[in-house]
Amino acid sequence: MSTLTDRLCLDRQTDNRIKVAGAVALIVAVATVLQLARQAAVSAWDTVWAEDGSVFLADALEHPFFSTFFEPHGGYLHLVPRLVAGLAASLPLELAAPTFNMVSALVVSLLAAFVYLASASKLQARSSRLALSTLVALLPAAGSELLGNAANLHFYLIFACFWALMWRSDSRGALGARVAVVLATTLSDPLAVLLAPLALADALARRSRRALVVPGAFVFGLALQLAAIAASGSPERLTRFDPADVVPLFALRVAGSLTVGDRFIDDLWFAFGKGFSYGVLGLVAAGLVAGVALSPRRTRLFAAVCIAYSVLFFVVFLAGRGSAGMRPGTDEATWHLAGARFTYAPILFLAAAFLAMLDARVCSVAGVRRVLLPRIALGAVTILVAANFSFRSERSLGPTWSSELSAAREDCADGDPQAHLRVAPAPFGFGLTIACRRLT
Repeated sequence: MSTLTDRLCLDRQTDNRIKVAGAVALIVAVATVLQLARQAAVSAWDTVWAEDGSVFLADALEHPFFSTFFEPHGGYLHLVPRLVAGLAASLPLELAAPTFNMVSALVVSLLAAFVYLASASKLQARSSRLALSTLVALLPAAGSELLGNAANLHFYLIFACFWALMWRSDSRGALGARVAVVLATTLSDPLAVLLAPLALADALARRSRRALVVPGAFVFGLALQLAAIAASGSPERLTRFDPADVVPLFALRVAGSLTVGDRFIDDLWFAFGKGFSYGVLGLVAAGLVAGVALSPRRTRLFAAVCIAYSVLFFVVFLAGRGSAGMRPGTDEATWHLAGARFTYAPILFLAAAFLAMLDARVCSVAGVRRVLLPRIALGAVTILVAANFSFRSERSLGPTWSSELSAAREDCADGDPQAHLRVAPAPFGFGLTIACRRLT
């Protein structure tokens, strides 16, 4: 009987692993395809955006494969984009654009699948976890600066690292995935230091040596990052920071984007101005207060942590990189959504708080409501993503990578020793210079 019971348990474990692997494969495949289809006008397959080309690809083309991996840019390490650029530089230059876009989309999809698995520790309903992972991959705010851009993958990694430290599974697969996410984050973004209290809590929660692997990886990666910063100087601020910008920008760019998505913010802003932004901030705040009041203590604590990190990361992003460049324009000619990358993690932290409180509510009801509530949340997320799916941004203006390569080869044919390729439209001015020997 014991042998039969053991065999049945093993069969169930195998079935569960197959189901989990299937869910992960499906999330990765669908999310990757959808990301690559989002960019309007100019295809994502034929553009290399900003620092991907001007810094990371340029360095990878000029130096040996491994030599740039721990080379700081802007004052800190960017391990993940360096790895992507190293791969792109090892392939024919015609493949640089699809390589950056495909690999970046694949990384984001893997992170979305990771969040789906890790969030099971806080979200019991599969629909709730799927809603969160959908936002990780296809958040409306990610449709401009973050789409297919290796240089900005660290904004995705910050949110995934939060879940790597929240997830307490010590199985071999989970441990390996958590360590990979933690190392990728700490070696790509120094603001991972803000997650240090979670790493400490993770280390103190258990007493086994195995439990110290993830916090140890966090400390190791962060130590290397801080050492690199100390050696190269602090990260640069892009624009002036004004503390008075925090609340209005949080209202418009975080609460507003979470509610309606970036595609519709301009129309609502021109129609209602600050009435719209402060109105949605009030609705979001009221929803959070109501959710906290109706949730059990454990959920309230988790929601409070998410809300605190939403505000904290937004404030630190603005203080570190500047807030002036994120102010909305006063009319259609001056309207822009620059700095969307700084809103990604704050929006997702708020979404996680809402989903956790809804998930806790689901556990306290029965019957039809127990089935419908998480599906309603997934439906709302699906509508938000679908309505904001196709997105035009500065990157939609080109230039195309194929046309820049053709023009560069023509310059080289005229006898020039090197050629310049644009990787962003004016007035951004991003570009890279390539020796003509690399273009033949």
